[in-house]
Amino acid sequence: MHHHRELPPKPLPDNISERLIHIQNRIKAARSLSSLAVADPVLIAVSKQQPETRIEMALNLGLRVFGENRWQEGHARWEPIKP
Repeated sequence: MHHHRELPPKPLPDNISERLIHIQNRIKAARSLSSLAVADPVLIAVSKQQPETRIEMALNLGLRVFGENRWQEGHARWEPIKP
């Protein structure tokens, strides 16, 4: 009897734009395997403990939904740059 074992996921690329493409491709693949008819999923970027340069890169790549662990930290980070 054969048992199907999944291989461990490959490590994500270090480059944020390559990482975003990798994650978007995984989302597309998962959606193609799903029989659920749902709206497009929302990718939530985690900005907790990330330097401002990485946040700027993520914004420049089009990411607009970010998650913070504590609202106070999120408010302090995002209030000065919100449109």
